[in-house]
Formats: sequence, C-alpha cells, structure tokens
Amino acid sequence: MDIDYLNIDKMTSSMLQGVDACMEKEAFTSAATLILTYIDALSGFFTGQNTSQNTFGRFIDRYMSLLPWMSTELGKTKDEAIAFLYDKYRCGFVHEFLSKAGTGITRERPYVSLEKGIVVIDINKFRDDFAQALQGFKQDVQNNTEGIGNHYRLRVNYLRSRPAELFIKLVDTISVTDVTQQSISRGTHI
Repeated sequence: MDIDYLNIDKMTSSMLQGVDACMEKEAFTSAATLILTYIDALSGFFTGQNTSQNTFGRFIDRYMSLLPWMSTELGKTKDEAIAFLYDKYRCGFVHEFLSKAGTGITRERPYVSLEKGIVVIDINKFRDDFAQALQGFKQDVQNNTEGIGNHYRLRVNYLRSRPAELFIKLVDTISVTDVTQQSISRGTHI
C-alpha cells in the first residue's frame, strides 16, 4: 500500500481542514496548537532538515506576515520575535496546551497587540495568515522555487524511510487490538 499522506496537496488541505474544524467549533486553543504544530512540521519540509527554532523562524519569515507585526507592535527585531514566538507560543501551546505567561490569543483585534502587558495574537488573522502560508509553500514546492521542492522531497523520503511507516502499514493489515495482544504476549510496549 502506498502511503500518500505526504502529497503536498493532500497535506496542506488536510492541515487547513483541521484548523478550520477547530475554528468552527470555537476551539481556538486547539486551532492555535494545530497551526503552531503544522508550522513546525512544515519548516522541516521547507528546509529539508530536522525542525528547530531556526527552521520554524525561517518558515514564518518567508511565508507569514506575523514577524513584521511583532516588530511594529512590540519593537522586537526579527530574531527576537522568532525566539519569542517559538518559546512563548509554539512551546507553550505544543507542550502545555496554553501560551506561556504574558501571552495569549484573542479575536477581533489587530494581528498582534500589547494589552495590559500581555502580548496577544488574533486567532482569526493567524488562521488567515497560515492559510496564505500554505498556499505560498505549496506553490514553492510545486515550482521548486529556490530548491524548496527538492527540500520537500528530501524530507518526504526521510520520513518514508522511518520505521513508523512500517507500523502504519502493519496497522492497516492487522487490527490495533491484534497488535496490542501480540505485543503483550511478547512483553513489548506500544
């Protein structure tokens, strides 16, 4: 069976569908968590490297309008804004399901603002910016702009070679219950 979940069209549309499902249910924390997680993952495809604060920042700098807003509204340099976003938002939402102290998300405000000492990002504008980023990234992959298509394929090939794919194929052919029972009988953990 060919696993096609890394097809650029399917991946980007699936990401946006997940975010939009959260937005429709007004699950804004979940939407922010997905967007930040997806930016992190996409940064690996963008650079062809393992993800890091650096790749995260490079993706945002190229495809999103968030950094200029942070520079204007908060007086942060690009590098300071990237470090702030990564630590306070990405790490906060991804690891703790909340942004870290002094930050938050809101609606119907400027994209980025400072309110009563708290840095807030408007989730609706963040979602729209992310949707534009997906389109820009998809075009760059398809056109191989500046080698980005090559980076994407490099990352896809790396991910497809990982043992996790073998597990996915195994689950497709055996029910999860069967896999769990086989693991228990062998004394292994899933």
